[in-house]
Amino acid sequence: MKILYIILAHKEPSQVIKLVETLSANEHYVILHYNKLSSNEEFAVLRDKFQSNLHVFFLDRIKTAWGHFSLMEVVVNSLKKAKSLDIKYDHAVILSGQDYPIKSNTEIKRFLESHPQKIFYRHFEITPDMGENKPYVHPVNDRVTTRPQHHRIDSFYWRLNSRKYLLLPGEPNPDATSLRSLVSNKIKFLLRKIVKREFPDGFRPYFGATFGIITFEFAEYLINFYDQHPHFNKYMQYAFCADEMYLVTAAMNHPYFASKMVNNNMIFSKWSEKGGLNPVLLTSQHLEELMQSSKLFARKFDTTVDASILEMIDEKLLLTPGFTASVDTTNN
Repeated sequence: MKILYIILAHKEPSQVIKLVETLSANEHYVILHYNKLSSNEEFAVLRDKFQSNLHVFFLDRIKTAWGHFSLMEVVVNSLKKAKSLDIKYDHAVILSGQDYPIKSNTEIKRFLESHPQKIFYRHFEITPDMGENKPYVHPVNDRVTTRPQHHRIDSFYWRLNSRKYLLLPGEPNPDATSLRSLVSNKIKFLLRKIVKREFPDGFRPYFGATFGIITFEFAEYLINFYDQHPHFNKYMQYAFCADEMYLVTAAMNHPYFASKMVNNNMIFSKWSEKGGLNPVLLTSQHLEELMQSSKLFARKFDTTVDASILEMIDEKLLLTPGFTASVDTTNN
């Protein structure tokens, strides 16, 4: 059993180094992408550290941004690179540079060996009645919500730069109270009568998590799907959070792979009750929750905020027997 780790990183090379060293300790493979918008000097640190490591490979750098199709391109390019290098693996685990395992390599391997054909990704179908008095659990942040998700399929998403974007027309806010939000809603309602964007024919739209676990079998299918569907790719280039839609839509529209999907990406995360687009940074105060989790990985960490938490995980979790991962694989 060999695992291929695909890591999408953009900051803190020292933290990325620790992640890569931990994941590749048992001679598993790592393909690392470092955002081209990030510092060349930081990338040089990573390159110099791993240039002689026979299990760590670097992907040609491209510019990536939050919620953009470029993140999906990195995943597909990584799978293609693994294929060109003839890397033999059973599962590919897609992580960010701010993730970290909360189970030992032995336990991760044992878990994946026990589920050889399963794909672990949070997902949810975008249906016409979504948000219309029909509460559902958001597949990314685990919040119960009635917020519509139609903006993911009928709006255009333009990246203006690495931190700003334009979503047109977007989704009106049903809880709007301020003058600004009320005016914004009026504009969006008007624009929705003009802007008509249709999801590609023949596909049911899904959204879910950016990160998760796939099989080698699905990786091969995803490469072929990407190469054979240029129209779908072009649509996704202007879709809001295409990284949360592309992979799960490809899987769930294929009967065989849909039957292998487990609605759990095996990554622990916490989200603020006040909302927000990013998970809560995990620190030493979350150690007990991490110890009790049945997940394999966690996100996200920042060693500039708490430098001790990863060492605590190494000591309390990775080196301590008895912490097992579990999941209901019938949860589709």
